[in-house]
Amino acid sequence: MGVSWSPRFSVTSANRPSRHDLEAAVKQLRAEARHQCDEIQRLRTEDEVLREAAEPLIHGAAARERFAFIQRLRDRFSTKRLCQILVTDRGSFYAWVRAQTHRARHAHDATASRGSPGANAGT
Repeated sequence: MGVSWSPRFSVTSANRPSRHDLEAAVKQLRAEARHQCDEIQRLRTEDEVLREAAEPLIHGAAARERFAFIQRLRDRFSTKRLCQILVTDRGSFYAWVRAQTHRARHAHDATASRGSPGANAGT
């Protein structure tokens, strides 16, 4: 939750903000800072819980399971970040993707050749 700061008053040499305006602005900024600190702490706690829950996937799952998980989420998150979180080599993931593509193409070619009219002519 990003909060952008915009002055509630203009500062010129002729028209300086009042002390009240400055105190109100400082009070608001402090409240926003407290809110952001609370949010950071909440996110750190969530991160810790999720890391513990993901431990079996990170360290116990076969590489192909981690790769399939990354493949499912890569439209929403960067591949680089997913690989970092899952302690997985990005190059190995991309090699797995290429192999999956090759396997799918090979399976499609095999299915197409079985269904073609000349494929069963000798039987």
